[in-house]
Amino acid sequence: MQRLLKRYREHYNKRRPHQSLSQATPHSAWDQLEHTPATESIHLSVLEAKAAEYLSKRRLAQSTLSRLDVVVSKTGETMKSTHDASAPVPLLESNQILVEVTKENRSTFFQGFHISLPTSFARRQFIRTITDKEFLLSDPETSEVVMSFPLPMVALKVEGKIVSSYAIRGIQMTLMTRQWEKKAEQYRAIIQAREEQSPTIFEHN
Repeated sequence: MQRLLKRYREHYNKRRPHQSLSQATPHSAWDQLEHTPATESIHLSVLEAKAAEYLSKRRLAQSTLSRLDVVVSKTGETMKSTHDASAPVPLLESNQILVEVTKENRSTFFQGFHISLPTSFARRQFIRTITDKEFLLSDPETSEVVMSFPLPMVALKVEGKIVSSYAIRGIQMTLMTRQWEKKAEQYRAIIQAREEQSPTIFEHN
């Protein structure tokens, strides 16, 4: 058994090319890594968000939620299926993924940033849609858009990679709490004042 395991490790690590390593072997990839300068470590929150995204994609592939009666198109429009019950249901669009918001991590992931969400979003799943002009979260069962904001994202309160959703310019929310709504109102006034004082800073195509 020891001889067989040794042969297997030899074959797996030094002879068998791996697709995920661009057809290199683990041994050669490791040797190259030893000569690669160290880079700045990735923040734990980013790793957690990426892991959550991978988990959502895996659950989506294994679940019937990957097939929906309602999808949100790339333009943000709701498209209802006209198929009968026995026909296949359309898959999510290429710019959509199913995301899960937990009680411990009430946030959604966008371009390396964590967008904080109100407590009312906890323990729920949403379809995240990103178009050229808008970021949207919608209910997978009702297709209701529960949060949206225009792109590019402009926010006035960012701590590291954490973005306060109530401080994002143009954000719309339906699952808001009173505390969130109060803060959003304060930041809308601040954003409007800054746009009037320095309009060129806020201009974008």
